[in-house]
Amino acid sequence: MNAVYCSVCLVIMTIYSVAKCEGEMANGLR
Repeated sequence: MNAVYCSVCLVIMTIYSVAKCEGEMANGLR
């Protein structure tokens, strides 16, 4: 249970950082 929660949290954090990085790049291109 704890390992499952940890991997889910890791995936969410990875997607969040990628989305944040893409958002900053899009703002820089505009």
